[in-house]
Amino acid sequence: MGVAAAFALTFAGGSVWLDEAFSVQVAESPWERFWELLRNDNGPPLYYALLRGWIALFGDGERALRLLSAVVGVAAVVPAIALGREVGGSRASGLASGLLFACSAQLALHARAARMYALVMLLAAVTTWLWARWLRTASRTPLLAFALATALGAYTHYWFSFLTLAQCAAAAVALRRRSLPLLAAATVGWLPFLAWAPIFAAQLQNGSRAWIPPLHPWAPLEAIADVLDLPATIALAALIAVLAWRQRPRLDTPLRAAGVLLAIALLVPFALSLRHPIFFPIRHAAIAVPTVTALLGALLARLLQPRPLAAILAAVAVLRAATHAAEGRAAVAREADSDRGAAAYLASHATPGSDIVICVGLSGPALGYYLRSPELDLVAFPKEMTRHPAWIDPAAFPPSTLDAEAAALDQWLRDRPVWLVSVEGDPVAAPLRARLSTRPRDPSAAASLSGNFYDHLERYLPRR
Repeated sequence: MGVAAAFALTFAGGSVWLDEAFSVQVAESPWERFWELLRNDNGPPLYYALLRGWIALFGDGERALRLLSAVVGVAAVVPAIALGREVGGSRASGLASGLLFACSAQLALHARAARMYALVMLLAAVTTWLWARWLRTASRTPLLAFALATALGAYTHYWFSFLTLAQCAAAAVALRRRSLPLLAAATVGWLPFLAWAPIFAAQLQNGSRAWIPPLHPWAPLEAIADVLDLPATIALAALIAVLAWRQRPRLDTPLRAAGVLLAIALLVPFALSLRHPIFFPIRHAAIAVPTVTALLGALLARLLQPRPLAAILAAVAVLRAATHAAEGRAAVAREADSDRGAAAYLASHATPGSDIVICVGLSGPALGYYLRSPELDLVAFPKEMTRHPAWIDPAAFPPSTLDAEAAALDQWLRDRPVWLVSVEGDPVAAPLRARLSTRPRDPSAAASLSGNFYDHLERYLPRR
């Protein structure tokens, strides 16, 4: 757990980015607005509700926001160890799996972000451990806990459905008719989700999957590689392949079933994405991390003696620490051009109560997080972005609608200095820039930025 904490807490103080700013916006909204934002989101409410309580206790500073994910991610090491022990059948396999999980690049990524993926990893580890425990013991006790943890997972991320499907299918392959109690427990776990079904149906219509890029054929392998990182994953896979070819180890039921589970959890959403994009490897891997590390740890413990096993695990930890440090240094170098830096420029140059900052497209949420003090007036363009600033595609709005809104906004702000935050050459910003260009421009206030969703800042004075 100390290894996991070290990866989760280092380089956790970077600038808040779009998705994290949206998490804060949802968590801090009045309850009516809370549900309205989620209706236009692409996920369930559990994480946001937890973050709401966390902010009430610890505040909404950068590190305080991310500490919730860090605590959850570090706690996930415990069920990851238990899962490895059930899959491999030995204490060594549990410890090996736990260390690999703690060194996971996915854990380091999600445990320092104010998003729900660390919670997904925790619940995935818990349900998969209980699944493997039931495979070994056939006891009713794991099934009761499995149903409860599955219900929590269903309210954390929709991708959890693929994990449940994979758990049921793998159990059916391994045990056939004897898998019926697990199928019943999974059904019970998803029954509470029916209360959320109307909002889920609304989310399916809001276009919130438009951000997922087109798939390539090796996307499932990319998801597996993202669990540790590419060099460590390739090295471990090659070592296991060579040792397994030489030793021909016997694979018992939990180990074989875990392999089936992993294949289904990744290949089913990948296949569905060929028609409707839902698979995003670097994030979808969150549901697979516990299974991947359990398989790797169990196989290594079965194929290696204790001393070589310890040496291999130590090498993985060192390699991951080196890549993590390199990624952290690169992130620190980017901070000068971050949303925090752009907000600092605005805070020092704009006049609260006088100047208006217009954020085009997706530029608004992160800047808004930092510009609450001093309190600058921010306006979203198009205004539709206020429904759900993270996912709505501004390029989908008709040009006539954008032009009419730009004219109304320019008229409304005719007596106010206006800052325009946008991407140079963005067609969405073009109608508004054309309207504002009839005003005097402040040449001393123009700046080039390097934010995720903007690269240009300019100030227009009131009309004479």
